[in-house]
Amino acid sequence: MQQFYSSIRGMIELNHFLYLQKNLLMKKLSILLILALGFQLEAQNIDDNFITFPYIQVPLIPIEEGNRFVHITVEQDVAQANQDSSANYHIRLANATSLYEQKLSKWYTKMSLLQQQENTGGYHKAKTIPSNHA
Repeated sequence: MQQFYSSIRGMIELNHFLYLQKNLLMKKLSILLILALGFQLEAQNIDDNFITFPYIQVPLIPIEEGNRFVHITVEQDVAQANQDSSANYHIRLANATSLYEQKLSKWYTKMSLLQQQENTGGYHKAKTIPSNHA
């Protein structure tokens, strides 16, 4: 009987040894695979190919052929744009404030009705608010 137990113990130890060897082999193969792929991968090289082309924008208002020198002035009406933006902002702000006040008024009306119902006994908090003890 003792020989039977020792042979089973030997088989268990052999299976455990083979399991450990298999895990060690898999770890080694994984590391080798990662290293092999690491050497094969290269970063993408971007070739800088610059394309140049001449571009001339013809003026919107034609210039006479006889003029040798041209004085160009660029005017931007920033002040008017700022005033327009400010006016739009104030209009949107007034609309938002009006909408807020309307909704707040409706809410106050609803709360007032609920308070009146509660005071007259037609509405009870206990009926609408579930308790945690149930």
